[in-house]
Amino acid sequence: MTLAVHAAMRRLRATVARIDPAPKLSAFRRDDAGNASMTGLMLVFVLALIGGLSLDHARGVSARAEAQAVADAAARAAAMRLRDGEEAALDAAAEVAGFHRAGLLNRDEITFLSYTEDGFRPASAADGGTPDSVSVVTRRSAANNNPLNTVLLHLSGVDALNVSGRAIAGTRGSGRFLHCSGGGFFAAGRAVGNSSNDYTDGFCLHGEQGVQIHNQNRFETGTVVSMPDLGDFQRHNNNPGADEALREMGYDITLPGQIPAMIAALRAGSPQDMDLPEFVTFGPIHRDRIRSNENLLRDTLFVVDGDVELRGGRHFENIAIVASGDISVAANVVLDNVILAAQGRLEFNSNVRIGGTEADYCSRGAYGAYLLGGEGVRFNSNNELRGVLVVSGGDIRFNSNNRATSGVYAEAAGDIHYNSRQQLRGCLPGLEDAFTGREAETAGPVALLR
Repeated sequence: MTLAVHAAMRRLRATVARIDPAPKLSAFRRDDAGNASMTGLMLVFVLALIGGLSLDHARGVSARAEAQAVADAAARAAAMRLRDGEEAALDAAAEVAGFHRAGLLNRDEITFLSYTEDGFRPASAADGGTPDSVSVVTRRSAANNNPLNTVLLHLSGVDALNVSGRAIAGTRGSGRFLHCSGGGFFAAGRAVGNSSNDYTDGFCLHGEQGVQIHNQNRFETGTVVSMPDLGDFQRHNNNPGADEALREMGYDITLPGQIPAMIAALRAGSPQDMDLPEFVTFGPIHRDRIRSNENLLRDTLFVVDGDVELRGGRHFENIAIVASGDISVAANVVLDNVILAAQGRLEFNSNVRIGGTEADYCSRGAYGAYLLGGEGVRFNSNNELRGVLVVSGGDIRFNSNNRATSGVYAEAAGDIHYNSRQQLRGCLPGLEDAFTGREAETAGPVALLR
């Protein structure tokens, strides 16, 4: 598109150079008013053409962005259906692309690939291969009968612009993509961390709109720092291992959008209807609210039409609470084998221990806590989280000096902010998700590489 604009400008200069005004404009040669009129006309013409060039360029940039967005969406859709066969993947890509804009995607520009040590290779099941990735190319071009017609560039011989987008999406088994069974932070917005944090045991850090870290962070081999555009990575000084951990890729953040449906199902059903984790077997018990001094039965699902306050200095185990308001947890509380789901916010004070212990959080094989906040999740200082799944319809914020962040998988529809001096550890064997339906062996269905 840029080359076309430059070519148009060259043609304009050549055209102007060839203009011979002698036959009809000789009367103006000794007429100042005529000269002024001719100059004005030429100036109007040039300004109009420059404005047209700018307009065509802007339209081309917009069309290119649309083509890329549709390629991203179609590639993701195809990869998610790859397990059902190549025809199902082709149908999924075509359906998504057609929904956005008909004609951008031809099925013959969908390619099945396999990632090897030497890079991507064509791999079709029809040829005996085992594809694990899908490449999609979208176009506005004459070949697709949908070129982007120009507004004024056609005056210089450029009648249409050709733009395209390309994306590759792969299942988590493909070697180029994220392996995040160990856990991590995944933000639809930005992932922003402070200084002196250690990232170990396969921990992944992802921000769809970028990642920012400060000083003295250490990334162990096998950890991942990812975002769709590495130009959105910001860091300060002395972060060993960060360059090796960097990946340019997108990530499907799906759980925040499921919070309303999960809360509605909890409010309407029973533990058996919901197929809840085995630590919840009774209920539901309906309450207007839960106050801080109430005793709660073990193994029970509580449905609350209001706020919930869990008083400090207590141990809550084998329990599920869903609230139409906020859930707040005071200081010095232990939460083990719990589900806390709030349509509002989840708030945790200081010195709260959530999930398993240092010795058993990973060997349990399943998450010890599920925390869902429709409007956000916030942790204060000096907390311990081990084997915990956190989902937020807004931001997730971790305050200072978390004593443990191990085997934690967190998705946020907004940003994820966390402070300094944390040990961000994974659980490499992976943890079973017995509640949200997220696949146990992976951190999501597909990863995206442009």
